[in-house]
Amino acid sequence: MGMEKRIVLVDRYTSIVDEILKDESVTIVMLIVDLEKQREKYKNNPRIQQVYTLVDLDHYDSLDGLDLDIIRKCKGAQLEAENALTRYIDDYHIRKFYYYKALSFWNKVFKNNHVDVAIIFDISHGLLYDGVMKGVAKEYGVPSYTCNGYEMHWENKFIWDENNDCMIPVENDGYVSSFEYYLTADDGVDVLNFKFDENIEDRDIIHRLIYRFFGALGLETVSRICHGRFFKEFSIASQSFPTTTPYRLRCYRHFKDTEKFLRKHEKTVDLSVPYIFFPLHFEPEGSIQTRMTLEEQLTVIQMLSQAAPDGWKIYVKEHPHQFKLNTAMFEYHINNIDIFKNKAYYKALLDMKNVELISSDYSSQEIVKHCRAIAGLCGSALTETIAQGKPMLVFTKKNPLVNDDQVLRCWSYQELEDNIKKIEEGFVPDYSDTLKIINDYVTSDWDSLVKNVRKLIPQE
Repeated sequence: MGMEKRIVLVDRYTSIVDEILKDESVTIVMLIVDLEKQREKYKNNPRIQQVYTLVDLDHYDSLDGLDLDIIRKCKGAQLEAENALTRYIDDYHIRKFYYYKALSFWNKVFKNNHVDVAIIFDISHGLLYDGVMKGVAKEYGVPSYTCNGYEMHWENKFIWDENNDCMIPVENDGYVSSFEYYLTADDGVDVLNFKFDENIEDRDIIHRLIYRFFGALGLETVSRICHGRFFKEFSIASQSFPTTTPYRLRCYRHFKDTEKFLRKHEKTVDLSVPYIFFPLHFEPEGSIQTRMTLEEQLTVIQMLSQAAPDGWKIYVKEHPHQFKLNTAMFEYHINNIDIFKNKAYYKALLDMKNVELISSDYSSQEIVKHCRAIAGLCGSALTETIAQGKPMLVFTKKNPLVNDDQVLRCWSYQELEDNIKKIEEGFVPDYSDTLKIINDYVTSDWDSLVKNVRKLIPQE
């Protein structure tokens, strides 16, 4: 059987755990899953020492693993966790209280167990079950990795070495031969045309009518009134953080006021002036909120405004999904949504030199066609740009595209200035090798993904 290999595994959807257990030398010290039925399935496995659900961790109520040394060392994880918890909790002190209990939990796990590697089979959302874990793992010298999705397919992931802050090359059995594959799901739906109303068509006519006129929040309101639970707390998503329908209605009302403010200040586009296009990312969303080193879009746009030559514009366009929250697909984002994008957010944009908010009705492809460059952190807009051959200004390391030297890496303000000067002088990127480079860093299929995750576990 060989030397025992001891791992911590976060596998919310139990997608990879069975594959990992095929190696009989592996012992899972701690398995984190989504639901109680998953915990029941694995709790008696002799090679899995402990299984916790997300709710178990949310309810963890002991501080006997806490000390000032680990608190000091994990300040980065604390910031990440408290930022992530803002999606669910608006109280400053309660966010910290949850964090410290999770820190106590994970400190005990790593202090009391020998662990060879920690693997998060997903992006890290920065929460109690993943973000805090990888922060503590680093302090104990335990390698930790996240498996980050790239565009639309579950099996297309790049692996991030959390301790060394770098992307790991992968070995693929197959080869993705077009960028269109990354941008289109198996059912033919592209990245901008999700089925927002999925599962509603299966409901009875009364439910469908309420949803048609009042959306998911209207359906929730009517249901909870009919059951006498309008003012009672309940939990959303897989987390156990409490909310109420009146609170969610208030958040949504403020958010709709924000949308009216945005529409009032959106401008028509002048395609004749030189401009950089910045398509805003949806928020709150884990891919930028906790995954990025520089996660604040206002800061990136201010940098662009400051570095752009005189006479250039920065055109900013809101994400097409940002105001589609009152749908079956996105309704869980309604909680605290007014914290993330509100009138103050857009006022800050409007106050920046040469920055203009442009109408969401414009086609991004048309805007990209005439731009001098597109700027961003991640997302499909950057991948789509490759076909049009426009320069890309990318402000993160956590995007497979930055492994191509033709992509302009902006990891400092000075690099941004230098890259804009390069564009001003006529730089035209050559993306002919970009797809090959993506294949070097993104798994092409399920078998390749499994093989590369297994490689993260130390061998004899």
